[in-house]
Amino acid sequence: CLFFFFSSRRRHTRCREVSWARRCVQETGINAEYMGLKASMAEKQAPKRDARPENQITISAKRNVKLYIFIAKKALTNHETIELHALGSAMSLCVSVADTLMHFGYVKLKKTIVETIELDGMKRPKMRLVLARSADFQKLNDKANAVKKENEVAYQTIFPLPK
Repeated sequence: CLFFFFSSRRRHTRCREVSWARRCVQETGINAEYMGLKASMAEKQAPKRDARPENQITISAKRNVKLYIFIAKKALTNHETIELHALGSAMSLCVSVADTLMHFGYVKLKKTIVETIELDGMKRPKMRLVLARSADFQKLNDKANAVKKENEVAYQTIFPLPK
């Protein structure tokens, strides 16, 4: 007596590129009729984004400090203040980002809020740091961009692109 088990889950489509493409199609509704879906169904399947302010950065412990420094500098070009939100173990990463930005003179610390929130029946610490853009921000940012461009030119002279 032989038993065969067949999974209803799609196979070989769990890689990053396939799921990214599938998500793009679902969000935009492109080719919804081609896929046999109505446009209204494609809209229902699109993930809903939370309506948080543009100057709020939610920090996760799964990412790198440099990424959040880059995001904070981009947000500071458009806003006077930014808020860094961190939950649980990401609080140390949040402090590292704020400390690095303050060390290089990009921001000044305005407010620190640490609170305990209840999430899924458990109490967890939450930190919010409000950072204000310093007066020298634009000058420092232009200087950093110039150094970055200089390094790119130097790299291109050492390792030229193949023709």
